[in-house]
Amino acid sequence: MTKKIHRALARATHPDLHEDPKFEEIFKQIQEAYELGDISELVLKAFDFEVDVELNDIELSELEKKIEIQR
Repeated sequence: MTKKIHRALARATHPDLHEDPKFEEIFKQIQEAYELGDISELVLKAFDFEVDVELNDIELSELEKKIEIQR
């Protein structure tokens, strides 16, 4: 589930797909959040960039639990 969110964000923000240089920094932030397991940051970035990720009920429940743990 975290991997799904990360992949969708990586596709949406990859610097090779955007002329704006700010995407290089954004992409790095997403990579770092994924490596650190910072699910909250990944979810926030997904909302910021309006990235739609299909999660089933089990994945959604796991996501909610992981975010609660990180608080």
